[in-house]
Amino acid sequence: MIATDFVHDGSSTLDSHQFVSTSHPGTLPWQVVYGRALVRPLAACMLPVMIVTLVAVLEGVQIVPGAFWAAAGALFVASTWTTFRIQSEVAEIRLRVDLVAVRTVWEILNNVEPHWEQILDARDYGRWMHVTIGLSSYELDRKRWPHYDDLAVVLKRRFRRGH
Repeated sequence: MIATDFVHDGSSTLDSHQFVSTSHPGTLPWQVVYGRALVRPLAACMLPVMIVTLVAVLEGVQIVPGAFWAAAGALFVASTWTTFRIQSEVAEIRLRVDLVAVRTVWEILNNVEPHWEQILDARDYGRWMHVTIGLSSYELDRKRWPHYDDLAVVLKRRFRRGH
C-alpha cells in the first residue's frame, strides 16, 4: 500500500484537516490493495501446509486429498483475516471544526461517505495514541502515520476544545 502525505483541504483556516496513514490505498483499485494485503497472511497460513506436505512426501504417505483440503483451509483463513483487517484498519482521519471522521481502508475503496462524530478522548503515549471518537476507540501507531505529531496535536486540541 502506498503512503500519502498530510493533506490540507484548501480552506483558509486550519480548522479542516485530513490525515492519511501509510495503509491509505490512494487511487489503487481494490484488487491490488486486497492482493497486496493477502500476501503475508497467505504465506503464514501456507507455510505449515507446505512443511507437513513435504514431510509426508518424504515418508511416502499419500498426500493428495489432505494437501488439497489443507491448502483450501489455509486460503480461507488468510482471506478471512485479510478481509477483517482491511475492514478495520484506519487509513484516514478527517477533522472539521469540532467533528472528526474516521475511514477504514474498506470505506475508502468503496467510497463510503465519512461519518462525523465528536472526539471523546485523546491520549498520546509517545509511540502510539489512544483516541475515542463517538462510540469507537482507536489506537494510532506512530509508524503508520507520517504526520503523527501534527495529528496528535490537532486531536488533543479538538478534544480539549470540546470539553
